[in-house]
Amino acid sequence: MKIKSLLNRMRTDLKRRGGVIFLSAVLLLVGNFCMARVPGISGRITDGIVGAAQSGDWDTLKLAGPCVLLLLFYLLGNGASILSNMTLMHISQGMILKLRERAERKINRLSISCLDAHPQGDILSRITSDIQSFSGMLDSTIPDLFSQSVLLLAIAAGMLITDYRLAAIYLVVLPLDFFLVRIISGKTRKLFAIQRQADGELNSALMDIMATHAAVKVYNCEAQRGKKVNRLIKKNRDAFVFSRFYSGFLIPISIFMNNLAYTALCVAGGVMLLNGSLTLGTFQAFLLFGNMLQSPLQSFSTSIVNFQFGLAAGVRVYDFLDEPEEAEESAGKTSSVPEAGKTAGAVAFSHVSFSYHPKQPLMQDVSFTVRPGEKVAIVGPSGAGKTTLVNLLMRFYDISGGQILLDGRDTAEMSRDEVRARFYMVLQDSWIFTGTIAENIAYGKEGATREEIERAARFTHCDSFIAKLPEGYDTVISQESPVLSAGEKQLLSIARVAIANPEILILDEATSQVDTRTEVLITRAMDTITRGRTSFVIAHRLYTIRNADKILYMQDGDIKEMGTHRELMAMNGRYARMYRSMA
Repeated sequence: MKIKSLLNRMRTDLKRRGGVIFLSAVLLLVGNFCMARVPGISGRITDGIVGAAQSGDWDTLKLAGPCVLLLLFYLLGNGASILSNMTLMHISQGMILKLRERAERKINRLSISCLDAHPQGDILSRITSDIQSFSGMLDSTIPDLFSQSVLLLAIAAGMLITDYRLAAIYLVVLPLDFFLVRIISGKTRKLFAIQRQADGELNSALMDIMATHAAVKVYNCEAQRGKKVNRLIKKNRDAFVFSRFYSGFLIPISIFMNNLAYTALCVAGGVMLLNGSLTLGTFQAFLLFGNMLQSPLQSFSTSIVNFQFGLAAGVRVYDFLDEPEEAEESAGKTSSVPEAGKTAGAVAFSHVSFSYHPKQPLMQDVSFTVRPGEKVAIVGPSGAGKTTLVNLLMRFYDISGGQILLDGRDTAEMSRDEVRARFYMVLQDSWIFTGTIAENIAYGKEGATREEIERAARFTHCDSFIAKLPEGYDTVISQESPVLSAGEKQLLSIARVAIANPEILILDEATSQVDTRTEVLITRAMDTITRGRTSFVIAHRLYTIRNADKILYMQDGDIKEMGTHRELMAMNGRYARMYRSMA
């Protein structure tokens, strides 16, 4: 996304808060107008005192009027500024809230292809640190830029009203200052974009280290991994240093230009004061104007740096929000979730074709049928398309041609929620969520009672190891928790299936990473929950699926052979050769 597109998106979001923005702008104009009038009133007071001293005619009431007006302008100016900042804060916090809500919804709607294409660390960086940086820009930088810009214009107007001759000094110097700031800020924006990208890459690398820590230790490749991470750390450091190097010029330039103008003001004002073409009060007013300019100029330069940094982060945030989502459901699609036992569980692929990339077809004209309650095994070499077939069943991807039917209904005419409610998956890597064991089992059924949880645990042989834990069902676990073994975590995953009671079950060789004793328990639990239920088993150990009702041998994305174990062995084809090679 380009910066112009980002600014247009921000402008569209701000239009929805037009009333509050208008109120804030009015308050800001009032506040800054009052503050810009202070030097002029101070000059009038000084001229009044000088005139009274020279004439000896002291009129207290005449002098008191400007003093009261000065106090009033101070009160109005500061009060309006406080209210304006509060309304601007309300606007920015509202945008931040909506942005975070959109990011949370986006994660749930992201297509599987998007998640496959982006490292998790980069996505995490976008929805955490990038949103935080962008929110900082909305929260403080933009309000500061708006406030300081209005104040600078108000001061410039006050200068012109007070004395156009001295105002001309600043009208020459200040545009030059803004021109230099614009040139430098354009360079820093590109460097900030590189830095944000480097942050995402480094975050991804660190997450990868945490996820593969054990493997790194086993293969003794800490040094190799360290070199890669160090390169990313140095890249991140270089981007940070260069961006700060250029942005570091902004404040000194603003200070120098303001000091230059202030010096010229003192020289010109002094000459004019001596020749009688300038009053002491007017000269004093311009000295106050010069002092007032110092703070907004410095704040403006700082805000420009923060604004460029926020824009770089905002581009990454909105690029993430624009990532392709799962296609919207059409209005005619049903979205009801079927009740357990109300549907049969028949599945049919009819001339299905699919490709991840248009120029690289994977599946072409795949057809097969599964009767309710049948156990179907999917086998084949790595990359054959076994997982792809399951993903198509779950509508993680939409097919390019043909139909997938559930009980005679085309899944393309059903909502994803309804399709996925009829399936449950148990993968090689168990899914454990941070929480108690009871909560992990209940994840399979919303509102599950304690009795249902314990019944599911007994049904899947989990109760024996749960009883040995200090807190029993209330023991807190997580994916990295050492409390449970890999096999026990897998049994918990199967317990979720028991409590969910799905119509169709998908198993990805759930026993491939456990010991023999636990494998027996898992196999018994799986045999129990698959009995009478349509099930698809992605098999790696072929001896475990000899009793399957149907075996699909896949290769290069297509089904090459199909039948029972006995039929395929009799064919003496690819399945038979694979089976004998593993015997």
